[in-house]
Amino acid sequence: LHGESGSGKTSFVCKLIQTLRETFSNSLIIFRFIGVTSMSSNVLLLLKGLCKQLSFVYSREMDIEGISEMSFSEVLKKFHELLTISTQE
Repeated sequence: LHGESGSGKTSFVCKLIQTLRETFSNSLIIFRFIGVTSMSSNVLLLLKGLCKQLSFVYSREMDIEGISEMSFSEVLKKFHELLTISTQE
């Protein structure tokens, strides 16, 4: 989503998230506001954060041991593995 500062992007996304949670109440809704800070613009940190959240939700914390030291390709592979687990449940 792209637009001028103050145009209501964040409000729109928050309302969308709320609607999704109400509509799909039995589903996990994961969201990130990226580009707000320099850390949120870092793709590697974004993927690591998503991996940590997915591993916690699906009780797979052991699957991400050492993620802090993993390279981008390793984290991406781990992310795909966790997505596969999440779609099975």
